[in-house]
Amino acid sequence: MAIELDTSSNPVLVDRGAIPTTAIPFTTNGFEADAQTAKEVVVAPGAGKNHYITRIILQSEVAGVDPQIQDNAGTAAVLFGPYYTTTTNGLVDVSFPRPIKVAANLAIDLKAGGAGLVFVFVEGFSG
Repeated sequence: MAIELDTSSNPVLVDRGAIPTTAIPFTTNGFEADAQTAKEVVVAPGAGKNHYITRIILQSEVAGVDPQIQDNAGTAAVLFGPYYTTTTNGLVDVSFPRPIKVAANLAIDLKAGGAGLVFVFVEGFSG
């Protein structure tokens, strides 16, 4: 039996052994009052390199903002979310034992379906 979804994401998960041994860890956090236009969270790692996401925390201060994490390609691929909340102060904290691999040389963006405060934390490796 399968379910049909209106919105879904299909991130590429990799084993930790697939992360280059020269990978550099990163962590970033902040908040945005209006992410209806995508906001860059982590800059692109450089030609031939990828980001690997190991943890994401999202918190929305306004119902219906629905934030998501995506890459910043011309046609953005959703990596996590959108995270729907019908109440304020909704929080999601997810760690990935198998990291999400972002396409080569793409930044990580925060995007939201509406205006309102969103807190974001992203942790991972670049290499």
